[in-house]
Amino acid sequence: MDAFIGLDELERAPEAVLGDLAPDHIRAPFGVEVSYAGPATVPLVFERQITKRVPVVPQVEGDPAPGCVIVRITVEPAEVEVEGPESALRELSQATTEPVELKASAAPVRETVTIGILNSAARLRSPQNAVVTVMIQPVPTEGTVGAVPVRLKQLAPGQRAQCTPPNVTVTVRGEDEALKKLGADAIEAEVDLAGLGPGRYTLPVRVSPSRLFGVVRVDPPQVQVTIR
Repeated sequence: MDAFIGLDELERAPEAVLGDLAPDHIRAPFGVEVSYAGPATVPLVFERQITKRVPVVPQVEGDPAPGCVIVRITVEPAEVEVEGPESALRELSQATTEPVELKASAAPVRETVTIGILNSAARLRSPQNAVVTVMIQPVPTEGTVGAVPVRLKQLAPGQRAQCTPPNVTVTVRGEDEALKKLGADAIEAEVDLAGLGPGRYTLPVRVSPSRLFGVVRVDPPQVQVTIR
């Protein structure tokens, strides 16, 4: 059976009213007569319907393949518009997605999933899907490259220079396969002599990282340079 409640008081109290409930407000099946309906009044609360934008937080389950790591998770769209009662949306801080499952994945994972709202009182203003991308790459490892020659840069014309020691050891970080192929000739260790005259100096050794590796440390970090 359905009940119809009178809302004559709504205009005077738009947020909370007492609705009248009487036997003639009950829609009963054919042949059934309603003799009583109670309580006689029913408290009703009304709220404004509002909209707001919230971020979409992707859900990812499982783990990448051994030796790999998640480096970034992106979702498109990044935000959605939701609607619902003001009290429900006041506490709502995000939308979420169906889980994207990683099954020992070693390559990036890209899936289209449904966007949802955990609070059942709210809803998406326009139902839609999201594209979740999980970027996966091998775990960076460290390696050591020895006998890297130190190059003396910006030596003034007519001068000669010598550094001690002439070589350094460089510890780098990168993908394992790239580091296995990395030799001393692929690393540039430099000392800047710009503006220096004859004498003995203790100067830092600088190694610039490349797209294949990052520099962890240089040993020794300084060398003795004699300029004549």
